Amino acid sequence: IKHFRRKKNTILHLIIFWSFLYLLIIGSHAGLPGKSPENPDQIHSEILRLWRSGNHHQALSKCRYIIEHLDASFHYIYPDMVKISREKEQLNDTILYFSNLQKKNPESAFFYYALGLCFREQSRHKMALDHFRKSIKLNGKITDLYYKFIDTSRDLNQLSVASTFFTHQNKSLSGGDFACFGLA
Repeated sequence: IKHFRRKKNTILHLIIFWSFLYLLIIGSHAGLPGKSPENPDQIHSEILRLWRSGNHHQALSKCRYIIEHLDASFHYIYPDMVKISREKEQLNDTILYFSNLQKKNPESAFFYYALGLCFREQSRHKMALDHFRKSIKLNGKITDLYYKFIDTSRDLNQLSVASTFFTHQNKSLSGGDFACFGLA
């Protein structure tokens, strides 16, 4: 009888183990929480892997997929997309892409932010500053946006203009936390 119980426990453990393994494998493809292939964070990790391996075209395609189909407010994607485009020497194509998105959705702070990043990458600081300013005015709550705005203002020796802009933004916005961040 002891032998039968041990054998029964072993079989039970094997069933539990294989069930767990099955759920682990299937769960990564079946849309279980945290395992969905439609998760922007997971796709972003894949984009970084593709980029490091030199597969720029696929990385850019996945960036566009996140922006167009999942979450255009996933702001981590924009700096990476600009850097990948620069490496692939397709920055002008990326500017055209973001310009078209911005025309379709002129109230999106994210597309102005993305265009600002592109222009900054091309050392077109005045245009970059104008786009960052527009993004902030549209209430773009992206921490990196404020860093880029200040860095670009510094490049143009216009830190006092930036300070005045943030002071004005802080007064005009009801939730001026981000404008205060810019002043800091």
